[in-house]
Amino acid sequence: MSFVSRFVITMAAFASGTAVWADPDPVRFAVCGDSISTGAATHPNLEFDSVTLWGILNGTIPVTAQATHLSGIESVFPAGNGMTSAATVLEDSVVPPPRRAWPTVKEYRSSVEWVALGLLRSLSESYLDTEEFSWGYMLGRTFKVAPGHVLIAAENGARTSAATAQMARILDATGGELPEKIFMFFTGNDICAPRLEGMTPAVKFEQNLFKALHHALRNGRVPAGGTDIYVPAYVNVTQLLTSPAIQTKLVRAFGTKIACGQLRENQFVQVLPPAPKEAGTGIPPEANLISQVLPPNPAAMCPTLFARDANSADQSERIGALANRIREFRTAAQNAVRRASSLQKDKYPENPVRLHFIEETANLDLEADDVAEDCFHLSIRGQAKLARVIYDAEVMRPVRAGGE
Repeated sequence: MSFVSRFVITMAAFASGTAVWADPDPVRFAVCGDSISTGAATHPNLEFDSVTLWGILNGTIPVTAQATHLSGIESVFPAGNGMTSAATVLEDSVVPPPRRAWPTVKEYRSSVEWVALGLLRSLSESYLDTEEFSWGYMLGRTFKVAPGHVLIAAENGARTSAATAQMARILDATGGELPEKIFMFFTGNDICAPRLEGMTPAVKFEQNLFKALHHALRNGRVPAGGTDIYVPAYVNVTQLLTSPAIQTKLVRAFGTKIACGQLRENQFVQVLPPAPKEAGTGIPPEANLISQVLPPNPAAMCPTLFARDANSADQSERIGALANRIREFRTAAQNAVRRASSLQKDKYPENPVRLHFIEETANLDLEADDVAEDCFHLSIRGQAKLARVIYDAEVMRPVRAGGE
């Protein structure tokens, strides 16, 4: 679907007061979260490069989700092989997309904000996100949930402060009925801020998650078989700075191959003088324009994680502060699940909602091939590895227990 079509449909959906375009398929599997759950930057053709970005925008570089891109994921997610077996029969087949839940008009403060943010979200969905390659979509398909029954309510740049709104969008899309499975996974932006002091406090992190869980318990109708809500633990994203393999991973940026560690230190202002396109050489003027606004490194996506330190002592201190806050977030998430479980038993005992904290994602080890070309998000392999950790940790646990 073209960007213009997506934008028109999205605006029409907003105007009607619904989070998604009218769809008869019931939602069985839903995901709340941030850019890790939208498949942002996961497509292998997305690079930190102005010429590549212009090629994507003008359609000469495709970012469609081809089944061939999923070749080999069974090596890291064996259960996920069932998701692609039918699609890979035709090597050029396109992976069918899940549904997306966008904010309703009620969440906007003005018509200008409504149009501007709708435009940005449509742009992101069309060119930057590949939901078909996200861990949640892989997991849903592994459960044999049809694409139209998988709903991604996650949003790029979201913190846990958006958790309740995302849960509300799910209920809006389902007419108030809770899906069979809901995953709430915020594992990036709560540590991202201009300064360390701007990170989400652990107390607030717990409160945000609890409010979202409470919203589901209070407002959602539970299906006959009940609902399972999963909250995975925060991933150790400091690996992006401490892993030698990730630091030396080569990516294409600004017309050359560069290691992630070098890209992070990159401070130059790129100057790409345009050459006449008729000559067949040089940089297209449009790509040159993009280069003037494209930051020289990924620091803008998460300054607290990628900021350039004056010396190694400052970096060690900052990484230590980030690691401590991540540990606090994990405890906070576990507390939120425990509190919501107690609330469910006390106030909503008739509703069979089962709440789960998945601690195993805290131990996810990232390798170079697990990181996308922007040195920040997850690649297809990284998404598959995350899906496997969640599947093995929580979903297979009842199976193993029953066989013992």
